[in-house]
Amino acid sequence: MDYRITFFLRMKWNDERLRFKELGSPVTMLTVSPEVLHNIWKPDIFFSNEKQANFHSITAENKLLRIDHEGDVYVSMRLSATLACHMRLERFPMDVQVCNIQIESFGYDMNDLYFTWSSLAAVELSNRIELPQFVLKGYRTANCMKIYDTGNFTCIEARFILARQMGYYMIECFIPSALIVILSWVSFWISIDAVPARVSLGITTVLTITSQRASISSSLPKVSYIKALDIWMVICIAYVFAAVLEYACANFISRQHKGILEVSRSPYFLRTARYMPTFCNR
Repeated sequence: MDYRITFFLRMKWNDERLRFKELGSPVTMLTVSPEVLHNIWKPDIFFSNEKQANFHSITAENKLLRIDHEGDVYVSMRLSATLACHMRLERFPMDVQVCNIQIESFGYDMNDLYFTWSSLAAVELSNRIELPQFVLKGYRTANCMKIYDTGNFTCIEARFILARQMGYYMIECFIPSALIVILSWVSFWISIDAVPARVSLGITTVLTITSQRASISSSLPKVSYIKALDIWMVICIAYVFAAVLEYACANFISRQHKGILEVSRSPYFLRTARYMPTFCNR
């Protein structure tokens, strides 16, 4: 229910107190040491769905500060953050998840500060992003203004659309469970008198499919609703259990049939049948 992201946070605002155009300097842009950030005003942003975050400082502090002669301040910094992502797993593992990052002001309300996405490139995604279980389909940006008792606070968010890849679950779950179900059907071709062979095969497949379901469930979040994978595993268990139950029914019917044949072939039954009267309709 969370994801980790490393990104560049880029901000731009105008501070007229930092104008130096009137000084007549031919320089229009200054690249300043990041230590100056502690001495100028900057937005008090935070990530409202953050669980853990940190700056990067190897080999130097990963921050960039530029000041334009018009007083435009440009800041870029590199961060890594673990963010909460509330996932809905009803269609797992064929699900599509939307994970967001919310940027909000902590102390300034909307009378003092307002965030907006850049019109040129709000979010830039690297072409080299590779995830082991998901495919990044794209993103959407939105406004998420927060209303608290202390006032209305500006908030913007980016939503990342992630589609889960089924390759891992096909290899580790669907194909093995399907093969176990097919293996349980082999008992239908074994002689009904081979009790040890059919019973051991049925019990082994039931225990195998049960342990496989337990191992898969242990790596998933404990949610109270039913997932698509749960339905698949329950159906597989039902098929395997039905194969064992079929043999029990078939063995019972076979023993009943053999008992009737033994009674019908007994000398007492033949002697009694010989003296049974015959009734004819005339």
